[in-house]
Amino acid sequence: MNEITQINGRIKLAVQVTERAAVVIANAQSDKWPYSSLNHSTRIFCAILAAQARELAERATKQVGVELKDAGSEGLQATVEEFLARSAGLVFTNFEAMATARIASQNALTTMALDLVARAERVLEGDEDLNGREIVHGELYYK
Repeated sequence: MNEITQINGRIKLAVQVTERAAVVIANAQSDKWPYSSLNHSTRIFCAILAAQARELAERATKQVGVELKDAGSEGLQATVEEFLARSAGLVFTNFEAMATARIASQNALTTMALDLVARAERVLEGDEDLNGREIVHGELYYK
């Protein structure tokens, strides 16, 4: 299967999203500098986005029949091929059509997860407000 390299790359990105989401959630709950001055709305918002990003990443890997916790396991190609073949049979389509649709879904969900966790990180770091507007800092901010 030629697409296995693309699938593996997206699975690795999904794993990275879950790791980044865990960091965002931990920082949103932190009372240590630089997060000690965050208001409750910002903390909650960032944690919600990070949790949603994590869920999207998990759903993305399931699109190709892989549980996120099993992402590094041996026999991944066989697992994916078996899942796609079974899925194709259930909806009376061919393997190629199912593979194309599932891989496109995996790509879309992974991209959304990456975007969500990045937004949570920007808000948490004070670069963006809750509404998505950039926060412009003066020169003294960076000293």
